[in-house]
Amino acid sequence: MMKMILLMSLFSVVAQANQSVKDIDVKNLTDMQISFHRFDLLYLQKYQETIDFCEEILKHKPHNPEAHFGKGRALASIDRWQEAVESYDLAIKYKRHPLGEVYYYKGIALESLDKLEEALKAYDLAIQNNLGDRHTYYAREGVLMKLGRISKGE
Repeated sequence: MMKMILLMSLFSVVAQANQSVKDIDVKNLTDMQISFHRFDLLYLQKYQETIDFCEEILKHKPHNPEAHFGKGRALASIDRWQEAVESYDLAIKYKRHPLGEVYYYKGIALESLDKLEEALKAYDLAIQNNLGDRHTYYAREGVLMKLGRISKGE
């Protein structure tokens, strides 16, 4: 199944690389289509286009968690950390799935804002919501080191 999704995404990148937001009927896109197009734009490092795409979706579907998450990812990619946190909060509010992924990226944004206690909570929530991969644990450990709660090598 994962191979199929990756293959579809690669075809999607090629097919949509030159499409602008104006060329896409955003009103009728499914969450999966939103996710793929957002992924394509981010992969191509078209961050402002990603933001524009997500904002266009949110005009028609203001509670769409995938659009809020995509906007957050794009904002974080251009170091607009506080706005990214706000977008992640909306993705959480509207139950973006998988939720653990949203908390992980929210943790990164909070850490970048030097809000370490909040970042630690976000990483803990990522783990509680089944995103217990090594990246989440490494990020969590890094915050604990910055807070002086553990030393390197523990």
